Amino acid sequence: MEIISRATPKQDYYAQTARGNRLFELDLGPLALAICAAATLPDHKLMDQLLREHDEVGFVIAFLRAKGFEAEADMIERATRMNQQVSARPSSPKIQEDWDDAQPQTGVHP
Repeated sequence: MEIISRATPKQDYYAQTARGNRLFELDLGPLALAICAAATLPDHKLMDQLLREHDEVGFVIAFLRAKGFEAEADMIERATRMNQQVSARPSSPKIQEDWDDAQPQTGVHP
């Protein structure tokens, strides 16, 4: 009990295994802690609400924003858009040519 009483909440953890017991440190940064330690009733209510409103990726983005991680949410949002654009591109030269021909033309071409 003395070991546990000296532990730092949400940083130090006590493990009991067949090989013995020990206290170990899980030094999470603010972002990892916001995600891994989201265990309060308000956290669960927020997650339930966001899961009803968003798909999986949208949930992550909205959750990070709700926790104050705007830059990280923006990075995931940009990466998701880029991935969708790459996925939409054809995989062979012939398909690429057909895809290019089907795209709306903008501007003046010589």
